[in-house]
Amino acid sequence: MLNLHPSLDVDYLQQIYGDDAVIVNIMLETFLPDSVPRWEEISHLLATGQYSEVGEIAHRLKPSFSMVGLTWLHPKIEVFERVARFEADRSSLPVLYQEINAELQRMKPILQEEVVRLGGIM
Repeated sequence: MLNLHPSLDVDYLQQIYGDDAVIVNIMLETFLPDSVPRWEEISHLLATGQYSEVGEIAHRLKPSFSMVGLTWLHPKIEVFERVARFEADRSSLPVLYQEINAELQRMKPILQEEVVRLGGIM
């Protein structure tokens, strides 16, 4: 049984990774330096009206949030992506981005702690 921070969707992670803490750690170690900066880059793209690129980045990143146990963000990112890519009125994007980003920033230290903890037990 995976012993992870309860803020993460441990049931989902257990379902996709079983008891393999090594793969969970690899996913976290990849997500933090790769996916998080790409997500944070969206802020600048929104400010400059590059909605097509915003939608593409959101589309590419969407699965990675679930893969590290942030499953509740997946539907929010899905809405964000849809608005960026397909909606004529994109005025809701900054608020949607801020909501998702605030949650990501809240979870980032927890993810970092898990990397350290899991790295220490392997």
